[in-house]
Amino acid sequence: MPRKPADPAEGREPAEPAPDRTTAAPPGQPGMSARDTLRCACDPDGRLERVQARDLIPFQRELKSLDESRYAQLAQSMRRFGFLVPVFVWRAANGERLILDGHQRLRVLLREGWQVEGGVPVVTVEAETEREAAEKLVVIASQYGAVERQGLYEFGEHYQMDLAEFDLAALPGVEWGEFVAEFYQDGQGAQGADSPEEFGEVDENIETQHECPKCGYRWSGQG
Repeated sequence: MPRKPADPAEGREPAEPAPDRTTAAPPGQPGMSARDTLRCACDPDGRLERVQARDLIPFQRELKSLDESRYAQLAQSMRRFGFLVPVFVWRAANGERLILDGHQRLRVLLREGWQVEGGVPVVTVEAETEREAAEKLVVIASQYGAVERQGLYEFGEHYQMDLAEFDLAALPGVEWGEFVAEFYQDGQGAQGADSPEEFGEVDENIETQHECPKCGYRWSGQG
């Protein structure tokens, strides 16, 4: 039985309140400062609009979910690399900034009590109505290109990435454990299934028959 749609009168999804954090991040933690501030890695020239996380309003309702395992992956990647991609927003008539893309990163920011250095970078997407904004949210959330396992392995080899130890990505269509087992375990990976070590020894003293193509004379010898 399909779920009954949420009553519009209930309002949009509320943002998670930021917890009271009194302890600083460990010294030297990649991507973090002593005040739990993520560095912004996507706006080096400071050209993007910056806003506070609490001023961004979730818009996707229950369209996507984030389980604890992937939450931990995302939080770890944000700690390591900083804030990599701006949040896409739609500016409503009342001035509210509704999130079209970036809900999960906002969730991590608020739940962990983190801030982005200089504010969260945002890019405004044009839309005439809330419905048009919702349509663009679905388009942005769509995954058109499929990640191929072989292509992922070759990508990692080309850029010398140790993908067997890289567990910070959640790629659509790729189960990470299966990918690592296929390409990096059981003697495979950089060596590959066609490695010379897997070929048997060849007897160099095999007798062979030879025939002259011109006169037809035949003789035997060793290869």
